[in-house]
Amino acid sequence: MTEDKTTAASTPKKKKKIAKPAAKTQAAKTDADKTEAAKTDADKTEAKAQEAAEAEAAKKLAEAKKKARKEAHKRRKLQKALRLDDKMFRRVLEGLDTAVAFHDLIKDGDGNLVDYQIREVNPAFEDLVELSTDEAVGKKASEIYGRRGAPFVNRIKEALDAEEVRSFDGSLRSTKAKLRFSVVPMGGKLFALMIDDVSDAMRADSRARARRTFLENKVKALGEEGKGTQAKLTDAKLQISALQKQVRDLTGERDALGRDLKAARAVISKSHGMFEKAVDQLTKGLPES
Repeated sequence: MTEDKTTAASTPKKKKKIAKPAAKTQAAKTDADKTEAAKTDADKTEAKAQEAAEAEAAKKLAEAKKKARKEAHKRRKLQKALRLDDKMFRRVLEGLDTAVAFHDLIKDGDGNLVDYQIREVNPAFEDLVELSTDEAVGKKASEIYGRRGAPFVNRIKEALDAEEVRSFDGSLRSTKAKLRFSVVPMGGKLFALMIDDVSDAMRADSRARARRTFLENKVKALGEEGKGTQAKLTDAKLQISALQKQVRDLTGERDALGRDLKAARAVISKSHGMFEKAVDQLTKGLPES
């Protein structure tokens, strides 16, 4: 009996010892499940993020491709337009009476403009400057334009610094024509030099100045003569005024004389009447014969 009690008492203790590891295992399993679930959620979240990133990347790639296609199309259109513009520009350039030469700047080590090289010219350049394209293109201005280095360096520098078109008159060694130059800045080291023959215009201007001087002198002489004429006119006006006064005086005298004559006539008429009356009375008083 005692042994049974002892056995019975010992059995629950043995079960308690077995139950503790089972609870830990269950808790560990629960933690593992939670960890696995969290890992799964994290994996799912990461997968979703990856998918979103891939979708965003694909979208951006599609947009980039679309933009690239547009840019390529735009570039092709621009290139076509530039070719067309270049073709039209060359036609206009070739049809100009104005000589045009494109130049590249040449600077020294300190950045100072010392020369410029001809890149391209139009047909009018050959006729006006009397240099062929082969003689001009690729040459420095100091080699073909000037007598002592490149001409108009300071003028060109002023126009380029101001970034505006500047014009001036001058001449070149290769021609005797009087020329007008216009410097056209084109950005960077490039500029254009437009050249016009103004010989006829300058001759016409000289003639116009001479004619204007002649007319000014003539007007001045007429003015001097006018001063004398004005004096004579003033004197004549004074004489006319004096004559008019004399005429008025004579007119007054004439009117007074007229009045006197009228009075005399009245007196004579009255006297004549009295005389006739007296004669008549005398005649009546005489004896009849």
